[in-house]
Amino acid sequence: MTKKWKKPIALLLSSMLLTTALFACKNDEKDETSEQPEEIIGELTKGRVERVTKLDGYIVEKAKSDYKLVVAENAPEIVLLAASEFNYFFEKSTGFALETVTDKGLTYNENSKYISLGDTTLSAQADVSYDEGEYDGFTVQTVGKSIFVDGDNYGVLYGAYKTLYYLVDYEYFAPNMYDIRKNVSEIKLMDFDVLQFPDFQIRNPGWGSVTSSTEVGNRLMMTTESINLTIGRQGHNSIDYIPLDKYFNADDAENYHPEWYMKGTNPTQLCYTARGDETQLQAMLAACFETLKAELIDNPTGTIANFSLSDDRNWCDCEACTASKNTYGTTVGAVIQFLNRLADIAYEWFETEEGAPYKRDLKILFYAYYSLEDAPVTYDESSGEYKPVDESVVCSPYVVPQLCLTNANYVQPVSTGSMNGAARTSIGGWEVCSDDMWAYMYNTNFYHSMVPHNTFSSMQDWYQRYEQAGAMCMYNLGQSNEYGTPTAWSNLKIYLDSKLSWDVNADYQALIDRFFKGVYKDGADEMRQIFDECTVLTQYHAETSQSEFLTTNINGNNITKAKFWPLNMLNSWRELATSALDEIAYLQAQDSETYAMTYKYTAVERIWIDHLLYRIYESTMSSSALEALKEEHYNDLILSEKKREWQGATIDAYLQSLKS
Repeated sequence: MTKKWKKPIALLLSSMLLTTALFACKNDEKDETSEQPEEIIGELTKGRVERVTKLDGYIVEKAKSDYKLVVAENAPEIVLLAASEFNYFFEKSTGFALETVTDKGLTYNENSKYISLGDTTLSAQADVSYDEGEYDGFTVQTVGKSIFVDGDNYGVLYGAYKTLYYLVDYEYFAPNMYDIRKNVSEIKLMDFDVLQFPDFQIRNPGWGSVTSSTEVGNRLMMTTESINLTIGRQGHNSIDYIPLDKYFNADDAENYHPEWYMKGTNPTQLCYTARGDETQLQAMLAACFETLKAELIDNPTGTIANFSLSDDRNWCDCEACTASKNTYGTTVGAVIQFLNRLADIAYEWFETEEGAPYKRDLKILFYAYYSLEDAPVTYDESSGEYKPVDESVVCSPYVVPQLCLTNANYVQPVSTGSMNGAARTSIGGWEVCSDDMWAYMYNTNFYHSMVPHNTFSSMQDWYQRYEQAGAMCMYNLGQSNEYGTPTAWSNLKIYLDSKLSWDVNADYQALIDRFFKGVYKDGADEMRQIFDECTVLTQYHAETSQSEFLTTNINGNNITKAKFWPLNMLNSWRELATSALDEIAYLQAQDSETYAMTYKYTAVERIWIDHLLYRIYESTMSSSALEALKEEHYNDLILSEKKREWQGATIDAYLQSLKS
């Protein structure tokens, strides 16, 4: 096909002082004859292994296969799902599914042709099992002519996806968007020696388009199954443990406990010292535990009890809280002491006759957010080490801070960013004040969710720092209430989030290359040019117009201005996106399913371009040009099924403006 190249707009930016190496290279021409790799040999980070080579035999030969999928006779649900998912995508590639059988009566020998999923009699006979103990990890091993996939928790499912990756080049990018070799009539047997496990045990997706579908979460190898106890709101719920209507009603003298709340007539936060009154503090802890106990009894599987401050900057300034802040240099000292005691009460209850049936590995989680972001530590300049002020403000093994750092700028790397000194201090302090921490990052501009928010050059650095700090959970909040297909390169962020949550040291550039080739097909070059130029431009603005453009998740600066988005650049990007759609037009007749996916994800990235043209340049357009833009924009938005214009507004009024 003929490429319609234009003079790269990046040349117009050549005088800008930018760090563009990460994004500057273009895609190689698409390999239309993509095949199984001849050999992959790698001793990966943290003991992971990935050695895969082709063997002489075949799994599929002349569009037929003698192989069978094998599951245990009483296989758990996750293994049955792994078999179903394997066959779903295997059939997409080859045109047929493998026969699925149970292991009842089967025996293994070196000439057996099986793909065994989970613990089966065959895997026992072949002496293959997953015994690494790493949560969600898996192994894929070839023994003789059979392939064995086993793992912990969801590991068998993830191992099935990994096997498909090697056999048919399967890769899943975002909701309803995957890439796979089609019309495959030959698949070589491969010698697998693979051991994989995630860097973050809990990999919570921060996008509504993912959390709304367990299927999508599974395919992205992310955690959508909730392990949270439900106490009031899912987060910002501390005051729900002791509700105001029950304990702050002056007309109910018996239950009236104003000491449990911050001073004032309309408290939004707790007083974690109960005004320094030990008797009241014990009563407050007992009341909080009664709420927790009821949920432990009602929910036998939940292991995380969120106990987090309300979503505001209010705080108690009573004498006792002020004294605690002066002692520890931060308001969080009293919170840690309170939650340590609450955890002790819970674990003491687990040892009683009443509590024993509900015993579990319970963690009490709190947001290190707003006034709680700084850990109660001192810093030794000579040694470069943080130390807790005293042992009473070290989190017990059952109390976990989740770092929601609003003192951070996620557009910049945490390790070197000039605006991230406070964030570096926060993470370093919490490393010595807690055995575990959870990460809660921000990956979008909530006030401008249809405008690119460039966290691409910093994303991997943040994940690596949290992994280094020993974080068990990664949660990177994007557009959590957007259940349609988001725009502004958000789907690339979803993909990178899924990959970096699994392996923080993954080849970041290779992931981006894979996304563009797999998602945009023959339009990849045009779409990559838009992405590269957009990231260059936004990084330039972030470095030169920080007060206006370097918007954080809580900064509502209006970045939809002509000085940030030149008209000629937007028009050129729009033309490139349209050209990308032209490049894939032939797929409509050849492969309608692939065409529909590719068209949608390409048109979705035209949405943010048209949005900026409409918002900034509407008054300068001719009536005919404006109507054409509005029609295109409206149709793309309908196709995307987007639900929101920004976090606080549905898309309805915006769509209506395009129709008016």
